[in-house]
Amino acid sequence: MEKTEHKKIFESGLSFKELLSAIFYYSGNIRNNKRTLIFVDEIQNSAAAVGYLRYFHEDAPEIHL
Repeated sequence: MEKTEHKKIFESGLSFKELLSAIFYYSGNIRNNKRTLIFVDEIQNSAAAVGYLRYFHEDAPEIHL
């Protein structure tokens, strides 16, 4: 995460559902139930972002990170 605004999304304390909504909103995309791939470059720069990884696996298996 090289851009500060991207890092802020993960570090703002949002619930996982709110985080997903924010990711799609800021990327200008609409979430659907199809398989989706999200790239998070330099994820190791945000401990909060790393902490959300398990929720992607458990709560949103259609989204690949």
